[in-house]
Amino acid sequence: LLSLLVWLLLSLLVWLLLFLLFWLLLSLLVCLYVFNRRGIAEMTPYIIVGIIMWTAVLKSGVHATLAGVLLAFFIPLTNKKNPERSLLKELEHDLHGAVAFVILPLFAFANSGISLEGITVDQLLHPVPLGIAAGLFLGKQIGVFAFCWLGIKSGLANMPAGFNWKILYGAALMTGIGFTMSLFIGSWRLKKQGLTCCLMNGLESWWVPWCQQSAVIFS
Repeated sequence: LLSLLVWLLLSLLVWLLLFLLFWLLLSLLVCLYVFNRRGIAEMTPYIIVGIIMWTAVLKSGVHATLAGVLLAFFIPLTNKKNPERSLLKELEHDLHGAVAFVILPLFAFANSGISLEGITVDQLLHPVPLGIAAGLFLGKQIGVFAFCWLGIKSGLANMPAGFNWKILYGAALMTGIGFTMSLFIGSWRLKKQGLTCCLMNGLESWWVPWCQQSAVIFS
């Protein structure tokens, strides 16, 4: 009986906490809406509300990324007092370096599903992992660029307007980072064993790169 009472009390506290977090989140969204409608073009109020909202969403058990998505909806794209200034574009520009060169690589590495426990430098420099890394990074860009070159030179496709070979190679170079998504899809599909999951994983690993290459060649 005592265990049941404790369980009921804890359950009540959890539901109460979720209820309070819900109303807190709703209140924060109202604040952001007011900021947006009044044309507040200072970043500080949005950052303060965003941090509180991120904490509330995280503690509620929902993925905290949603807080960032909700916050972005309310940051003004235009400024009525100064049309040439855009708070959203300024924030995007300020965050680009940290996101592109720190946050995204760390996110990709943390979500790749690869455990480095017990891995030594000699094992990392073994021909097998080096070959895999070269195949994923170098192989993709070489393959995409080569097929683009063949398609344009053979007349099957035209060079997109405003493009040159350097820009086209840059687009091919970007496909070399797609291995993180392949690892994500593989780990997600193979959580459940079975022929269907393996087939779906194989189809996705073929279809997605094919669509990427077709978009580059025929755009």
